[in-house]
Amino acid sequence: MTDDASNTLNERPAELLELANAHGVRTEYFGFDGDLHQVSGETLTKILTALGVATDGPEQISASLALTRDADWRDFIPPTVVVRQG
Repeated sequence: MTDDASNTLNERPAELLELANAHGVRTEYFGFDGDLHQVSGETLTKILTALGVATDGPEQISASLALTRDADWRDFIPPTVVVRQG
């Protein structure tokens, strides 16, 4: 992995945070010390990858976020039968 890729993973861009939230991944937590901790970009990326979400770079994160945003609109309605009475 290049230094640029490594730096990108440690950052927490807004799209990565939104993508994590959309998949139910927490981006922060309270530690045993009671302090609020931020999950690193690298950790978020690894978790999302384990969930099957493409996160190999900023372009893929953007594409995955777009797919996630559109997912509800891509679902088909269940098979339906329309019957007229009479």
